[in-house]
Amino acid sequence: MERVKLNAQIRKETGKGKNKVLRANGEVPVVSYKGGKEATVLQVNAKDLAQALHTKAGLNVLIDLNIKGKKEPMTVVVQEIQRDPLKDDILHVDFHEISLQDTVTMNIPVSLHGQAKKVIAKNAMVEHVLWEIEIECLATNIPEKFVVEISELEIGDSIHVKDLKPIEGVKILNDPEAVIVTTKSIKEEEEPSEGEEGETGEPEVIAKGKIEEKAEEEKE
Repeated sequence: MERVKLNAQIRKETGKGKNKVLRANGEVPVVSYKGGKEATVLQVNAKDLAQALHTKAGLNVLIDLNIKGKKEPMTVVVQEIQRDPLKDDILHVDFHEISLQDTVTMNIPVSLHGQAKKVIAKNAMVEHVLWEIEIECLATNIPEKFVVEISELEIGDSIHVKDLKPIEGVKILNDPEAVIVTTKSIKEEEEPSEGEEGETGEPEVIAKGKIEEKAEEEKE
């Protein structure tokens, strides 16, 4: 499991206005939660945060927060990220404080590997249905991703959760029968005949007439 360090400091002032000023100065407001304890309100450098999250582990990275004024670092995982819908900048992060001996529940991404040549050759497609797998394990055992091999797939084949290669110390919580990947034919839409076009056009005229009649009745 990938693990990184990130400097942080206690945030003395909160609120939308204060957070806006914080972001303008290149900082990101963050909050760390742990069970029933009071949340720790912090701020981190935006560039340092982006770098910490830009690893192979992605959002599943373990982060050691070195808080200014604190002797021991706080180990956290990302719980939620809020981003600017236009710029995609990170606006706010919720962390969850953990102990390395704690059992955690997380969603791990599924990555497809290979090319389903037999499927493509028959004008069919591979549909990626389940993009994340929910797991339970010790914080030190969190996998970066689940890799699913699709090279040997044929039309009609599916890969289910139960087909995933087991990882020692990792418990999968999804339904074993849930479909991760499936294949299906690509059917071209048939052109409607002249008779069908005439039939579909007539109900629209009738419906329009009824709406107009109702509108006239309401005016009266």
